[in-house]
Amino acid sequence: MTEAEKAIAKAKADGAAEARREAGLLVAAAEFRALALGKLADAAAALEVIDLAKFVNDAGEVDKAELGKLVDKLAAALPSGNSGGKVPAGARGAPGDTDFLRSAMRVTR
Repeated sequence: MTEAEKAIAKAKADGAAEARREAGLLVAAAEFRALALGKLADAAAALEVIDLAKFVNDAGEVDKAELGKLVDKLAAALPSGNSGGKVPAGARGAPGDTDFLRSAMRVTR
């Protein structure tokens, strides 16, 4: 094999490794979103600051167990009482006579 052929083979191998790694990062992001569903209110915001490369090996494989631990750690760090971004229920029962719209409608009738 000539030096040029060796260089071409090395470039191909490097390109393939980089492609596997990039694909792994995309899979890691999707896996993070799936694991964070119902646990984190804004997984996309978390993804902006997380280095997913730590969870992808050279073969492009994602360490799902470690990603799961990260999501659990982030969910545990949320302030207590946070229900994952759900809006709390409002007041219950019938409105009283102090309801502005109802009192305005009575005046105009």
